[in-house]
Amino acid sequence: MALTDSQKISAAYKALLGIAETSVTRDFFEEPFKTGIIITPEMIWSDAHAIPAIAPDIPVHTEEVEGEMLTFGNDGVVSYFEWLPLKPVTGAPKAFYNQYLKNAITFNWDAAGSYVYRLKNQANFDIAFGVQDWVVDPIAGTLTFYGNNLSSIGVSETQPPKISFYRYVGRTGVSSSGGDGGTALPIADIDTLLYRIGFPSHTARFEVRGGDGYKVYTLPPITDAKLDKGTILVEENLNATIDTIGVVDGGEHT
Repeated sequence: MALTDSQKISAAYKALLGIAETSVTRDFFEEPFKTGIIITPEMIWSDAHAIPAIAPDIPVHTEEVEGEMLTFGNDGVVSYFEWLPLKPVTGAPKAFYNQYLKNAITFNWDAAGSYVYRLKNQANFDIAFGVQDWVVDPIAGTLTFYGNNLSSIGVSETQPPKISFYRYVGRTGVSSSGGDGGTALPIADIDTLLYRIGFPSHTARFEVRGGDGYKVYTLPPITDAKLDKGTILVEENLNATIDTIGVVDGGEHT
């Protein structure tokens, strides 16, 4: 026997309050156990404080990224995606998806509406918020319609909509730096130290090589012949180097 709607609502309401349900007849303050929603590191926006209170005006350009033509621009920890094409979700005719819709900044980040989502169909007609009851899930990267007449707005599995929105592209996870937001020293080999703004899945880390005296930190090979390769030499005795030349060129090996 499946859960009833009222049972689901009761459990969800208590969970939002941080309470585990043991009985639908108990009010939330009568429940004995606390609970919480599990949050993974990639769901934590380390630089959320740097998101402007009012959405910035970001110039865009069109570029092919991982086989997909995207129109976007970056400004600090925020990207603006213009008319990102969505893809139908198999088996769910009223749901659509794109990986770049993940980490979309919520439409009500600014109460005045500067971060509001914009939606249109393939014929470039706007679909106002509330029309056919569409909802964006910025964690999953999905857009779902709850209305039952998508044909009236020109949307279907073969004619998916397009969306414009702002996306968070800053760092995610919990910093190991002691709270200043930087990278802690010594640097672990597995730490991601570089990523491409707007596409944090494009990352690089340092690789330790060499014998006594010096360690060479080498970025992974770049296959594009048009780009330069680089090697960063980091002296083991970093403090002495700072005292001598007054600058820091890298990280400290211990």
